[in-house]
Amino acid sequence: FGLRGAQLLDVVVTSALPAAQNLYTYASTYGVGERLARDAILVSTVVSVPVLVGVATVLG
Repeated sequence: FGLRGAQLLDVVVTSALPAAQNLYTYASTYGVGERLARDAILVSTVVSVPVLVGVATVLG
């Protein structure tokens, strides 16, 4: 897409953010996949920290 510098960093960091908390809200509302949503949010939050640091180091 021809992105470089700060624009590329912005796009990659935004993509590396953890799963949205509204996943659990939807799962809870409809009574389906609550455990899966909870676990996905936890794992993606834990994994996103080192990924974001690595991305910022490489692209920043």
